[in-house]
Amino acid sequence: MSERMTQAQKLLDYLQRHEWMSALHISRDTNILCYTRRIYELRVAGHSIELRWQEKDGKRWTEYRLVARGQQSFPYQQEAR
Repeated sequence: MSERMTQAQKLLDYLQRHEWMSALHISRDTNILCYTRRIYELRVAGHSIELRWQEKDGKRWTEYRLVARGQQSFPYQQEAR
């Protein structure tokens, strides 16, 4: 009998295989609708996951990436509003 992956494990596997991925792609490719909760769970488990905002043609979206252990992480920058 094979073990089923949890959604957090499935998301971790996905992020390990991809660089920056949009929330839309994460939801579509993994069938995880509440991906922000899974990202939170992975962060609590010690994984470093970065978020960045992208904008094109007046549309904005978020992208995520897993920062490998020992890999340089970008400092968090909050946008001035």
